[in-house]
Amino acid sequence: MMGKFFQIALLAVPLLLGACSKPQAEAPPKTAEIKGQVFVAQNDGQNIKLGGVEVRYVPRAEFQKRCRWIAEHGPKASQLANYRSDLQRIDSAIGDIAKEKHAGKMRDFLSSARLLQADARKRLEESPAAKKYQMLLLIREESRKSFEDAGFEREEEQWALAALFYDWLLKHATVLTQTDADGYYTLTLPGPADGYVFVQTSRQVRKGKVENYHWIQEVTSSTTGPVHLSNIGLLTPVNLHDFIPAAADADKPSIPVEEEFGLRDLSWFKEAGTLLDKIATNERSVAKLKTRIKEVEAEMEAAKYQDMSTQ
Repeated sequence: MMGKFFQIALLAVPLLLGACSKPQAEAPPKTAEIKGQVFVAQNDGQNIKLGGVEVRYVPRAEFQKRCRWIAEHGPKASQLANYRSDLQRIDSAIGDIAKEKHAGKMRDFLSSARLLQADARKRLEESPAAKKYQMLLLIREESRKSFEDAGFEREEEQWALAALFYDWLLKHATVLTQTDADGYYTLTLPGPADGYVFVQTSRQVRKGKVENYHWIQEVTSSTTGPVHLSNIGLLTPVNLHDFIPAAADADKPSIPVEEEFGLRDLSWFKEAGTLLDKIATNERSVAKLKTRIKEVEAEMEAAKYQDMSTQ
């Protein structure tokens, strides 16, 4: 019995040794490095190296999540932008009319309009739900010129660019580094590469002229060689649209911003603006008529004295 057990044990040894010596699948790398250079390629063939530029990496899942958020909330941002524009036009209209002299009731009407307009503006500025949109719309407004110079002319594109580069990216990049004097960078990732490398920067090309750059390059675990950020990876309205398509429910009726964010309905202001304009026009017509009456009376008085002197 023991002999038979010994024979079985001897036969099992090679099998165990073979199993131990069998090559196992390689574990995925714990870290990954992305290297490259940031530069501007000029038409004359020369490259302008950009040193001291921040290079950021964002994982694919987080980036795609942000793009979906922008696509979903873009229409609401446009509605708020239109609301702000209407409010500014109303403010200007009231201000222009208030510069002129008006009768007592007209002054009271203007005073009430100003109070309501101030309340509408306060509600907009203090609405907690609208603050995230307000900030992005402010960034878009402040960067409008640079966005237009970079080719982003439509307000929707500018809002998306602000929401991606100037707000979210600065806060959600998982890895950040800076280029050296020659524009080279190295990003050490905590795991396999699967995301996007971003750069947002600018440079002064001549007095009063600044060029703004928004560059993005996709990286994966199979990416080999350097990942350069230059004109090749330039973000344009076309590929921004590829990242951030139109919202799937764009045709779905949405809640008015006045109702959703607790804002004042501006229809009264629009009607009041028309009324104020008519009243002001009538007042100007009356003033002109009074002036003309005085001129005619003066002409008649002068003619009367002239007739008396000829007698």
